[in-house]
Amino acid sequence: MAIIDSHTGKPYYEYPQEVWDAARCAKELKKIWKDGMGTPGPNGLIQVDSDPYPHFGTRRFNGGIDIDGKWYTGYHRPYPKLAEGYYLESVGGWGVFIRKGKQPNKQK
Repeated sequence: MAIIDSHTGKPYYEYPQEVWDAARCAKELKKIWKDGMGTPGPNGLIQVDSDPYPHFGTRRFNGGIDIDGKWYTGYHRPYPKLAEGYYLESVGGWGVFIRKGKQPNKQK
């Protein structure tokens, strides 16, 4: 299903969803994010809230973008499908983390 821009009526390019196996999930879980000054942050951070060019999600370009010779309003890259036993957690002020274990039920 194509994502259409509500202002222009033109489509976004949709990247296929990545599938991370247990080895890739474990590697990303151990990775330590560093800011622009090299200060280490918490491990397992796969997308920073303050990133001006996010890897995952929808990104719109004012003039559009050429991908493989076709013109799009922007692109959409879904979060990866993770191996069994891993989940994504959004932490305000930081971003999206990969976690290991059973995903907690936050709805009460």
